[in-house]
Amino acid sequence: MNKKHPENQPIWVRFRPLTNSSMIFLVTAVWVGMVLLAVDTTAGQSDEPEIEQIDLETQDSLSLSVMYYPAAVEESDEEDEPDKDEEDERRMQAVPIIILHHWKGQASDYEQLALYLQAEGHAVVVPDLRGHGESSSSELNVDRFKERDIQSMIHYDMEVVKKFLLRKNDEKQFNIEKLCVIGVEFGALVAMNWAVKDWSWPDLLTRKQGKDVKALVLVSPMSTMRGIDNNYALRHPDVRAKISMLFIVGAEDSRSMRTTKKLHGKLKRYHPDPPEGQEKTLRTLYLFDHATNLQGLKLLEQDDLRNKLIIQKFIEERLAAKRYPWQKRQANP
Repeated sequence: MNKKHPENQPIWVRFRPLTNSSMIFLVTAVWVGMVLLAVDTTAGQSDEPEIEQIDLETQDSLSLSVMYYPAAVEESDEEDEPDKDEEDERRMQAVPIIILHHWKGQASDYEQLALYLQAEGHAVVVPDLRGHGESSSSELNVDRFKERDIQSMIHYDMEVVKKFLLRKNDEKQFNIEKLCVIGVEFGALVAMNWAVKDWSWPDLLTRKQGKDVKALVLVSPMSTMRGIDNNYALRHPDVRAKISMLFIVGAEDSRSMRTTKKLHGKLKRYHPDPPEGQEKTLRTLYLFDHATNLQGLKLLEQDDLRNKLIIQKFIEERLAAKRYPWQKRQANP
């Protein structure tokens, strides 16, 4: 293991105590196996996970299909009637997560990841971006998409998803201040460009606007697609410095690895290494390159690579463990 580059070490290794390391690794491996087994057997349990299919209308009058996985909040152990205020308080600390699919992908491809994150106490929304999945139509053929169509995803699709999340935030379903976006390949390109928009809204006198994306998970990220690139994000002072980022890539695909390392390298100067011993709480930039040529969705589906656990640990350390005050965000309910 390369001790000079702790960002390349698995999170469950880097965050554990260093004493009696072999025993800790064994216990961790058993725990990971139990977590994955629990996820795989979820469908067979009597309590089915809560999933909602919702249609949202964009500003340009497109019907956008969205899968919503409400946060699975742990119930109180008390035998008495549960206290609604306490339940609301637990929900108001939940992390909202948007998962953005790959080019020609769809929301249903990410059900396994969404269920895993939901079971960990997070709220997950997975949209079918225009021209994809249930949001496709004869008029929206992705093979004919140009730059303006991808811009519409960023400006219209993502904004209607954000408005949906703001409504749920005001219903005390989670804390929008802890927003995380997971982008896979093309989805990573959309995520970075939308983060620029989210961090560019001016605050109003009565309430804040935007600046909610606090973390990005970028899986085999693309650098450009039909006229859209990530240069705006790399130049935006808040996006490049204030958002925690996790990169995941298969190292044996030279093109994907080169793109990811280049992007990571451009951001590294804005995320200096924390003092020794404080990596767990202060590190904000991570790169995990696996010895495989798998990329994107296929990379996430390989449970032996523990990518779900890596993502969960990242979200836990950078968002769930942080205390962002909850606040109502919309003027009108």
